[in-house]
Amino acid sequence: MQAHRSRALRGSVAKGSLLTLVLACSPASQAPPSVQSGTGFNPTGSGGTSTDSGTTGNHAGAGTGESIPSSARGYTLLVGGTVPVGPGVQVGYALTATAPRTYQFRWTGDARVAGDGYQEFYGSLWTSGTFTSLTPGCVDDLCPLESGDYVSGIQTVSGGQRIDWDTFASTGWDGFSFTTDTEPVYFDVFIDGARHPELFYFAEAPTGTTTTPASSPFAISSEAVDGG
Repeated sequence: MQAHRSRALRGSVAKGSLLTLVLACSPASQAPPSVQSGTGFNPTGSGGTSTDSGTTGNHAGAGTGESIPSSARGYTLLVGGTVPVGPGVQVGYALTATAPRTYQFRWTGDARVAGDGYQEFYGSLWTSGTFTSLTPGCVDDLCPLESGDYVSGIQTVSGGQRIDWDTFASTGWDGFSFTTDTEPVYFDVFIDGARHPELFYFAEAPTGTTTTPASSPFAISSEAVDGG
């Protein structure tokens, strides 16, 4: 794996802090074009802000040829849950779901509160089944990609399929939406050259408590809880 420039990471979300909630995205009639199996998305300047762009060099995500992790602790995400991560304020990944197996995956740096807030985010996502859709920039363009940002196409690997990403994010959201026909999905997440599962936030079922995995790679399934 290539060398990466490293940056000091700020701490995790402070208990009781008032940060902007990450809202689960909703379907929209006008959305960024979905990426089909075998193709990649590397925009040339559209969307987002120029301060989020950068030169990325980890298009292989977690590593060239990596297959589905053979060992990963599993967690259950609450459909409709939110997490307290504000764009440009708290470094981290945020995963939400609008329906079972229907995800929005975003990440952001903290340049609004730190002068060296540029952060390089990269990694890989797997399913043992099929990714039935992939929308770089998220449904409704909620996490637009900038020049130099990269989201791979849906790739066939041993035991299933895989998606890689590699972007810089400072004050806004980067990311993508995806759906799958099989859970759990598996993540291996990096920031500035190191695994950082403690900066991956999701609302855990059934209570919606903001949770971070203990280690990376890890596995996520979604669950809708009847409020009645």
